[in-house]
Amino acid sequence: MRFKYQIIIFLILLLPSYLAAMAAEKRLDMRVSWRSPVKVQLSGEDFSEAIYFEGAVYTDTMPLVPVFSHSLVSDIPHFRYSFSMENKEFVPVSPGEREVLVKSGLKQNEIALTRDMQSQRGERFDVVSFYPFRYDHEGGGYEKLVSFSLVAGPEYEPGVRVQGADVRFAENSVLAQGSWYRICVERDGIYRMGYSELEALGINPSSVVKQNISLFGNGNGMLPEANSADITDDLAKNAIYVSGQGSDTFGQEDYILFYGRSPNTWYLEENDEGRLLF
Repeated sequence: MRFKYQIIIFLILLLPSYLAAMAAEKRLDMRVSWRSPVKVQLSGEDFSEAIYFEGAVYTDTMPLVPVFSHSLVSDIPHFRYSFSMENKEFVPVSPGEREVLVKSGLKQNEIALTRDMQSQRGERFDVVSFYPFRYDHEGGGYEKLVSFSLVAGPEYEPGVRVQGADVRFAENSVLAQGSWYRICVERDGIYRMGYSELEALGINPSSVVKQNISLFGNGNGMLPEANSADITDDLAKNAIYVSGQGSDTFGQEDYILFYGRSPNTWYLEENDEGRLLF
């Protein structure tokens, strides 16, 4: 019996090393294929030029500044990829690109990587994304990334599993950082929050940096009775639109748009007798 216990303990100790070997480090040499700016429609008949490269992704926070994104299949239980960059090569941006970056307020002196996890058709992906620019605070110039080596290394995380659809628990709650304010909606629809609404929440809007505004909420109605039902772990980030992207701070005429969902959710079902139930 003691011999069996020793074998089981030995196998448990070896499991993380075995899985790490399966999720070997990957090194990818990548290039950013920059192209001429493209015109995008921000609102109504308002068109602006956006910086562009092949495969560019844009966000609501800075709609004219592209994000570089790359995904890797991550199907090893209890492991995720952590990302880093090596051999970065930069060139100066064009005058037009500089104008867009100055208006956006992006002034990072080093590239900051953001890691996310996504699922599609039962397959899990680790996604790395970043703004491919850096700013020289002393010289006041911008540079754009043209080539780099992306290093993806396995990282053991007990809370990550692969079991049919992706199941993952948050490492830390989003509530652990930042200043939080609670808002409520009664019905489904698009909502607008302006300067006076932010003041009513106890916020000084003129001190708010637009790029730091985020909205979180699950909007799934009441929690399901079944513990096995799919629910969002922690709070999910919602899409928002912040007006006046030409300035950094929130002004008197600025506003936030978002789609809010009622806490009361109705579902249509049909029982065995053909009656409709709500």
